[in-house]
Amino acid sequence: MILCAKCDHGNAQMFLEEMAEGWICKRVCVKEWLTGQLLTMDDPGQSTECDCFTTDPYPAAEWPGMNNSNRRVFYYRAIATLLGATGKMNRAKLPACVYAKIEELHPRQASDAPKVGYKRARAE
Repeated sequence: MILCAKCDHGNAQMFLEEMAEGWICKRVCVKEWLTGQLLTMDDPGQSTECDCFTTDPYPAAEWPGMNNSNRRVFYYRAIATLLGATGKMNRAKLPACVYAKIEELHPRQASDAPKVGYKRARAE
């Protein structure tokens, strides 16, 4: 789980207000810090980049087949990598403020596949 120093500070005891030298650490929202950061994804056939939350990772002119679902996945993966999550099989839970911003920019549509998850088999 990756926490936001500003939005999640009430839930985490690990954030320090004062550093050893005596200066105050300013809490910055991860969403604000990410805005404008260069995000990249180098998957075969899908190498792309964008400025986080300011440009489109898949411009329609270059990527006509990409929809909002693809854009959300790009953001989830690229941001997790930028924030230090490693490994292809591990899922990093991003801060709620980051998820909210991604959903705001690229909302779910009726044609999108349902959220990823496990369904239990019903006993018949």
